[in-house]
Amino acid sequence: MGSLVAITSPVYWDRDYGPGFSFLYLLTTQMLGFGFAGLARRWLVYPGALIWPSSLSSTVLFRALHEPKQDNSPANGWTITRYRFFAYFTLLAFVIFWFPDYIWTSLSTFAFITWIWPHSQKVNTIFGMNSGLGLLPISFDWTQITYAGSPGSPLTTPFYITCNAYAVVVLFYLFLSPILYYTNVWNSGYLPLLSSSTFDNTGSTYNITRVVDENLNFVQSKYEAYSPMYISMSYSLTYGLSFAAVTAMVVHTYLYNGREIWAKFKNSRHGGEDIHRRLMHAYPEVPDWWYGALTVVIVGLGIFTVRYWDSGLPVWGFIVVCCGMGVLLIVPEGILEGTTNQRIFLNIITELIAGYAWPGKPIANMMVKFYGYNSVKHGMDFAQDLKLGQYMKIPPRVLFVGQVYSSVLATLTQTGVLRWMMGHISDLCSPSNKQRFTCNGSKVVYNASMIWGTIGPQRMFQSGQVYNALMYFFIIGPVVTVVVYFVYRRHPNSWIKWVNVPIFFNAAGNIPPANTTQYSLWFIFGFLFNYLIRKKAFQWWKRYNYLLQAAMDTGTALATIVIFFALSYNQIELNWWGNTVGSNTDDANSVPWLKVPSGGHFGKGPGEFH
Repeated sequence: MGSLVAITSPVYWDRDYGPGFSFLYLLTTQMLGFGFAGLARRWLVYPGALIWPSSLSSTVLFRALHEPKQDNSPANGWTITRYRFFAYFTLLAFVIFWFPDYIWTSLSTFAFITWIWPHSQKVNTIFGMNSGLGLLPISFDWTQITYAGSPGSPLTTPFYITCNAYAVVVLFYLFLSPILYYTNVWNSGYLPLLSSSTFDNTGSTYNITRVVDENLNFVQSKYEAYSPMYISMSYSLTYGLSFAAVTAMVVHTYLYNGREIWAKFKNSRHGGEDIHRRLMHAYPEVPDWWYGALTVVIVGLGIFTVRYWDSGLPVWGFIVVCCGMGVLLIVPEGILEGTTNQRIFLNIITELIAGYAWPGKPIANMMVKFYGYNSVKHGMDFAQDLKLGQYMKIPPRVLFVGQVYSSVLATLTQTGVLRWMMGHISDLCSPSNKQRFTCNGSKVVYNASMIWGTIGPQRMFQSGQVYNALMYFFIIGPVVTVVVYFVYRRHPNSWIKWVNVPIFFNAAGNIPPANTTQYSLWFIFGFLFNYLIRKKAFQWWKRYNYLLQAAMDTGTALATIVIFFALSYNQIELNWWGNTVGSNTDDANSVPWLKVPSGGHFGKGPGEFH
């Protein structure tokens, strides 16, 4: 995620701090959470209940590749070894991905109904897969199927979590959002239903240069002479749900895991240990002071980064806000992800804090967002790797050294790749980029920095502002969590035990840049493999399910590299009907429902707002 700032700043904000900044910023954002997670491993890694589902796919893959003897007894009629299974399906994924990525790109988002009625706005809003709801989700692109569930793919996420996640998509996006949209709530009818862009009161892309000075500082008089900022209905709902998720996570952790956390604090072996943890006692553990020393070094490098370059973020802000977020939230976030394979999108709360603390400073807002969010995010990744090492019986000290070394190497590589892309790929991050490097994630970061940094939450969400109602979600989250908890205590064996309120509110946090089509595909494949096949062919599921995920990911990644360097980078294009049929629809062009009269505007105009 830190790489998004390294590319967003020079491409969107025209502030290139150079490769030195890129390297140190990437390194510190990636490793800030390592020490926090290491010091908290008695809660995040040792308990057997925290299985970290995403690590299971890698565990199965490593065992398939390295174990000399494997069980070849029939598994629902399949006797193929896991090694061959992985090889065959990697090859299959490699071949398949050529079609939606190059040969017939319309297979990626197969919205054929919009091809029949390309300029019917309502048809495109309902069935479109770009700015529409995608109510008939069809795709032959593995990246579309797995995109929505980051970090959990449909094959590795427990099905009850998949149901919690898709329930919020159905309720808020497929049902509620079109009702609010076509009744023009918040003037959303003048904008696309699903978009990550920001808009002014004419429906055009928000021109941020009209409200800032040459140093990117916000100017109130320019803002009042121009326009308030507007966002799409889907984008605004995502913000509201994220507000609820953050407060729900804290209350949920206290209610469901509070006693265990306190008991673990007093005794790291409280609650028992599984066989994997007991076997790890044969190796010397990493001393806590190693993790403490690593944290001190990374914090020092972080202080140097925010001071040496003109980030607009003071040192006290880095220490109190960014490091404080990691200390306070790494345990509840880790417990949630370690059991459910889902994580709360804490970037919203960091943006909110930074927006009030440093109003009108978008670069500082981005810095706080990624330092605060990544200290937890990469801490979770580190804890997951520690769990993987426990599954694979890797000595903890070897794993610690390997993680630090590989992080430095990966940062060097990523910095080099980013700088190379900026110098060698024309129209990088442009919607017209022929190699499809449209930088959707960076675009979301840029727009968020405008919303929370430049314009600020004071002019978006406070009383009297357009999106003030979304602030009530901060209260809705804990209230719903408490209600569900007491119903669960009264009926512990009912279906309510499968309801996870933080996941319900948080699961759609990838919208945008993800869309409802990708969530629908994610749910369909989750139902197919983690419910239907698991129920009907459990032995097959047990042996091959996680390996299939690893094989499809590997084959798709290899195909992506080959297609780009062999064809796309050399501008070898394949122009035919199957690659252009959906390029000129209302869905592809994000056409809104209502039109702004020529020379007019919606909402408040210049001089009508404060």
